[in-house]
Amino acid sequence: MTAPGAREGEYAVRIQQILEKKGAAISVVPRDVTVIDIVKILADKHIGTLLVTEQDNSLAGIVSERDVIKHIARNGADALELRAEEIMTQQVVTCTAESTVERALTQMGAHSIRHLPVVHDGVPVGIVSSRDILDVQRKLVIEKIGAQQRTAELILMQQLD
Repeated sequence: MTAPGAREGEYAVRIQQILEKKGAAISVVPRDVTVIDIVKILADKHIGTLLVTEQDNSLAGIVSERDVIKHIARNGADALELRAEEIMTQQVVTCTAESTVERALTQMGAHSIRHLPVVHDGVPVGIVSSRDILDVQRKLVIEKIGAQQRTAELILMQQLD
C-alpha cells in the first residue's frame, strides 16, 4: 500500500493506526487453561484466536479455532481436557505497532495465517486479522476514489466557466 514513487513506509499505514481504530483489546489465557475453557471463551467473545501468555505476560503461543478442531478430530472428546500449551502454536509470527500494513500482509501470506499478534518487548499489546487489514484497505480505496471524483468535478467546473 506504499504510494507510487514513495519509499517503503513513507506513506504507509501502520499497524498502530489499525489498533487505534479497532481497539487494542486482546484475549489472553495462561498455558494451563483447558481446551473446553478455550472453546467457551472463543464462543462467548465471538473471536477465532486466543493468545497464550507466560506468567510474566510475555507471548508463549497462539490458539485458533482450527487448532481446537484439529485436536478434537484427532482425539475426540478427550481433546477438551488438553491444555493450551499442548495445542498452541509456539513459533508465533508477530509484528509491532510500527510495522506497516504491507509488511503485516506479507507475513500473513508467507505463513498462511489470518491473525498477527502485535507485541512490544515480547508482550502482546494487540492483534490484527486479515479482515482488519482488508477493512483499512477498502477505506483507503474509497477515500482515493472520492478524492479523484472531487478532482474530476473541479476540472469539469473550471472547463464550464
